[in-house]
Amino acid sequence: MRRFARAGLLALAYVHAAGTACAQGDPLRQLRFSPDGRYVLAQDNSEIAVLSMSPLAVLFRIPAQLAGDAQFTPDSRQIVFVSSLARADRQPVVGRDRGLLIRSAPHVERWKLADGTRAESTEIRGLACVTGQLVARRPHPGL
Repeated sequence: MRRFARAGLLALAYVHAAGTACAQGDPLRQLRFSPDGRYVLAQDNSEIAVLSMSPLAVLFRIPAQLAGDAQFTPDSRQIVFVSSLARADRQPVVGRDRGLLIRSAPHVERWKLADGTRAESTEIRGLACVTGQLVARRPHPGL
């Protein structure tokens, strides 16, 4: 356990020093080890950086602007995440308590660790509206 904690701190320091994650000022969302302990992924809101543990080096980066938390597959050969879930429209707000939520069809992305290429991108149909809808911005009733 101590070895992983020390390696995690090293990886985190390396990622920040190399400017790999947080390049656009995004805070680091997660730092995750592969099940076999050979790789680390560092994810912020714009990309996923994949590092090798020995030697500690950045292998490749995955653009992941609208991605959920990335995971290693159990065999440590791929990274999987869901991308393009929803985003707030950058246009001016329609009213004080309303905003436009843009939804695009989510995709399950699989990337190979061996060569840093996308293995598959599968659209999940029926979960999102591709046009857009107005949603009210109201506080939660329990607050």
